[in-house]
Amino acid sequence: MFGLSKDVLLKRDILLYLEQQTKPISSQKIADDLNKVTIQTLLKVIKELAEQLDSCYDREEVRLEINRHYGVYLVRNGVNFNRIFEKILSETINYYLLKQLVLYRTFSAGEFCKKYQISLSTLRRNINRVNQFLSAYQVVLKIGTKVTIVGKESQIRVLFFSFLRMTHCEISRVSWIDATEYLFLAKRVTLACSSEEQRNIEVLAMWLFVNLQASKQNYALENNLSLETFDLILPASDILPQDWEYILTVAFVLSLLTIEPQWDFERLYESQEADLSRFSFDLFEKYFRKLTVQEKQKIAKQLYRHYLGKQLGVEQLLFTAIDQSVISDHHPLLNKKFEQLWQEWSAKAPELTSEALQQEYFHLCYRYADSETLFPIVRVKMQSSLPKETVNHIQLQISHYLKNSATVVFGAEPADFSMTTEENAQGIQINSVLSMKDLEYIRQHVLDCIKKQ
Repeated sequence: MFGLSKDVLLKRDILLYLEQQTKPISSQKIADDLNKVTIQTLLKVIKELAEQLDSCYDREEVRLEINRHYGVYLVRNGVNFNRIFEKILSETINYYLLKQLVLYRTFSAGEFCKKYQISLSTLRRNINRVNQFLSAYQVVLKIGTKVTIVGKESQIRVLFFSFLRMTHCEISRVSWIDATEYLFLAKRVTLACSSEEQRNIEVLAMWLFVNLQASKQNYALENNLSLETFDLILPASDILPQDWEYILTVAFVLSLLTIEPQWDFERLYESQEADLSRFSFDLFEKYFRKLTVQEKQKIAKQLYRHYLGKQLGVEQLLFTAIDQSVISDHHPLLNKKFEQLWQEWSAKAPELTSEALQQEYFHLCYRYADSETLFPIVRVKMQSSLPKETVNHIQLQISHYLKNSATVVFGAEPADFSMTTEENAQGIQINSVLSMKDLEYIRQHVLDCIKKQ
């Protein structure tokens, strides 16, 4: 991400690793699992990270507990990692580099090195790392006596917006931007659109800042962009009409505003995108269930966002924050069907097999999948000499524990597997008073049965 140094990426990885732990863990274990650094480097970075956390949060909110005997443990109560990620990212040379480009587009390499006390060779190395990341945007940084950014104007704007959004999340948190003008304009745009997305005003203001900054510096967009038109009366500003179309089209793709283009019959049913949408419906219905007309329209509109986002080069910003692996683990039959579906899709439309679209398609399948896929029936035979009421309670407890992954039916034949509270009976042996170990073992066995369906 933005060509960040190994230390910065290591801090991020340590935080995300510790977030998954439920008890203190030794620094040696962390080093072994991350498999990236020596124990000495890890201890140094953990100490720095603890100090940075203390500067961002009250200790009741977030803290790193470091104990020579018990190990390292992350305490987090009711807050997220936005503040610490912002601090880590905004204290790097690459951040200062991109900040200067956002503000000025070009600047003196010598003055930059003098200001931040680095050598020209260090700046060149950092620019090389940044350029590796920027290849996805088809943008490149060039260095001579000046540092300059080169590429399509639309992609440069997307890059700057991505940089600000990923680092700060909200324009009000960017200390070097006077957010007042952009927040005011964002509120007026939202009002003009009759948009319900009030929660996105900070992000929309960030997008408006990037575009206004470009307009003020006379950087023009390309003429061949695939843009939508929106029937809106927009507030007065320094933004050109073509720029408004671009701003609103990207805002539509990223769902920053509740606006939609004109959905005519041709666009939904006769365009090239519509042909792919129909193919996606056929695939979905092959593996899951029949879709209603209203569902097909919703899916077609959502997929159209991706087609448009790919054409505008903003598809990389469409990644969902939801962890797909968690859903896959809970719903193995959904995952199995989707993998088969995606293989067919990839063969039909290889030019549209991006990771962003794959994630979106997966979540569409998750949203519209039939209950038999999400919660498939697993038949269990229960053997026990315990009183009937006790057995019923055990079965109810198991059913409730697994209700988000399967529909467990007791007594139906043929059984997928057997459970017992008896010593000499066949099947999985469980305690008469179920423990979490019992429930987790049963859950894993049920999921394994589903994978075989």
